[in-house]
Amino acid sequence: MQLLDSDSLPTQTLTRHFLQSSCVSRTNQIRLPGLDRSVAHSSIIRLMGFGNYTWVHLAEASKPILITQTLKWFENQLPDFIRVHKSEMINPLFVQTLRNPNHVTLEVCLTNGYTARISRRRIQMVTQKLGLANRSVNP
Repeated sequence: MQLLDSDSLPTQTLTRHFLQSSCVSRTNQIRLPGLDRSVAHSSIIRLMGFGNYTWVHLAEASKPILITQTLKWFENQLPDFIRVHKSEMINPLFVQTLRNPNHVTLEVCLTNGYTARISRRRIQMVTQKLGLANRSVNP
């Protein structure tokens, strides 16, 4: 059986609509694929990309959750989060301090003790999002 152009379904449009409508609500919660409950944005500490998967580190969980979505997908779903590296996003609510261990690198220390290194090409964007654009960072 041959499908006509008018019979074909716009799969990209349907997929995009499904992901946007079923995974994100307007109450600052996200529905993660594979979980039966919604997760509040404020309970996500950081996200670690691993190929086509993402490790989601939650405040109330001792172990991270592996989700079958890319970090780019999370970047679109969580616009308040900051992409500090190619494979890492952080929640600005959990930022404790910024460190400058030497004159080249910049690191973000989170409240749970984790230190995320900021890639050199993203330093300006990260400091702007954190509201530190006009302040100097002390070592």
